Amino acid sequence: MGVFFGNCLLSVFAFACLRFLRGALAKANTFFVMMETQDERAKRSEFCAWGVWGDFIPPRRPCVSRAHASALSTHFALDAKAQSAEEMYKQGYKLQKERNYTEAIPLLNQAAEQGHIGAQYSLAFIHMNVTQDYAQVVKWYLKIAEREDDALVQYVLGSMYQYGKGVQKNYTQAAEWYRKAAKRGKSEAQLELGLLYKNGQGVKQDYKQAVAWIRKAAEQDDITATEAQVALGKMYYKGDGALEDYTKAAKWYRKAAEQGHVQALNALGIMHEKGYGVKKNLSLAYALFILSAKYDEEGKKLAKNAREKMTAEQIMAGQKIAKEWDQRIEANF
Repeated sequence: MGVFFGNCLLSVFAFACLRFLRGALAKANTFFVMMETQDERAKRSEFCAWGVWGDFIPPRRPCVSRAHASALSTHFALDAKAQSAEEMYKQGYKLQKERNYTEAIPLLNQAAEQGHIGAQYSLAFIHMNVTQDYAQVVKWYLKIAEREDDALVQYVLGSMYQYGKGVQKNYTQAAEWYRKAAKRGKSEAQLELGLLYKNGQGVKQDYKQAVAWIRKAAEQDDITATEAQVALGKMYYKGDGALEDYTKAAKWYRKAAEQGHVQALNALGIMHEKGYGVKKNLSLAYALFILSAKYDEEGKKLAKNAREKMTAEQIMAGQKIAKEWDQRIEANF
């Protein structure tokens, strides 16, 4: 009786071992599938189809079908391609930083053609600033724009189409790219889109739209804001689209003048000299012309003409105001 139970226990133990071994081999098979090379994987797919791997412990289904093997091969090939593009980009970027553009460009080209976005940015930069091959700049920025919502890229593309750099001049395309960048808050694009509306280039002429977009740029805190402020001042001063408003013109000219913008200094000076939209003040006008005259021939002429109409007291007052404004401008930088 004891022998019988002993044999039973041995049989149960042997069966359990066999089940354990079968599970372990299945896991090992899965592990080695992951670790195989592409060629080994393709060969194993053939063996599995013949049942060779199932000689010891038959699997419930073939290890890897031919279709599965083909899919795995494609996956690993694409992964190797991506790694290859990354390596080429790294090498090309290293050469770019060393300013070895002759060797950098071919490597970056190969990576970029495979869709590496870093390489595409690098090529656009090199062709914009080094080779000045604007057609290449447009090519790579268009590819980037397909994948990235980059306001700078969109703005540059707008500029390329507006001025015909690397592409045929096309104001409609320029307006479309400027609009994309302007909606994302790019002040340069907002200003350019507004000017296109003002001039009716690529879009239907619309002064309200022009003012709306230029004002967005004018209210930002960057160097483009001063240009936008001057543009608004001009529109209100000249009355473009029946918008004549000297008070608003003086307001925007003043904002730009306080940043030292030469054209704004002259324009605001003229308004104070004539009393357009502001109180007439020859001393202040003269002060603004003095500041402009440091950098601008027109300012020198305006200062000379204003001086001839002024008293000695007004001239001294103007010189004092000029010093105060000069300090204010310096503080704004």
